[in-house]
Amino acid sequence: MGLSSSGRRGLWHSLATDLHPSPSLDRLDAEAEIDGRASEARARNAHDEDLELERGESKGTEGMRRAAEAETDVRLTGLIPRLTSPSRNHVELVDIWFSIERRQRTYEWDEAFVRVAEGWRPDPRHPSHFALFSHPSSTALIVARQVSPDRNVWREIEVEARALVNRVNRAVAEQLTPPAPMHRSSGSLFGGRRDTGDLSPRTWLSEAAQAIRSLVPKPNIPVSDGSSTGAR
Repeated sequence: MGLSSSGRRGLWHSLATDLHPSPSLDRLDAEAEIDGRASEARARNAHDEDLELERGESKGTEGMRRAAEAETDVRLTGLIPRLTSPSRNHVELVDIWFSIERRQRTYEWDEAFVRVAEGWRPDPRHPSHFALFSHPSSTALIVARQVSPDRNVWREIEVEARALVNRVNRAVAEQLTPPAPMHRSSGSLFGGRRDTGDLSPRTWLSEAAQAIRSLVPKPNIPVSDGSSTGAR
């Protein structure tokens, strides 16, 4: 038996009501999505914190190992007169040798020596320069090439050699000094910048809820003429 016109209208109205999402369902879906994102943010933050902790422990261990192995206390023990020899291509000048004492040979100290000694002239009156002869053992040699054969000048050159060793020690120590941490301001979830640290899940959830509320149109409530707060 067919439905009457009023019955059909009632049926279509019921179907339309069922198919159209209610405001309460929309609100529940929005809250569920916010909770899901907040949970993801908390899990991501916890994972990032674990990674930072592992990196910090690794860097700390590596830093302590490097500090223990670093050469920052190398010292010059003195001139070795018996090694003095004429300079190559400058027979009127000599090469004089100094011994240095080090706990072990490290690439950092050798590299720092080359960098610091560049352009350093042990005898300014001649085209002199320093050079390093390292050995796997704790004994190494520094040579001052093309310097004066005057023994009185050698004392001045020894002072320069000691200053060079101390400068290299400082250069190695400065390489172990960690850089100052940089503080960065994090961006807001919906644009703009924040001067505080990273957003916590609670702050993120509050901003998300506020943004969603701003997207929902506010209902227009008619005000009767007799209302005390309405326009007359």
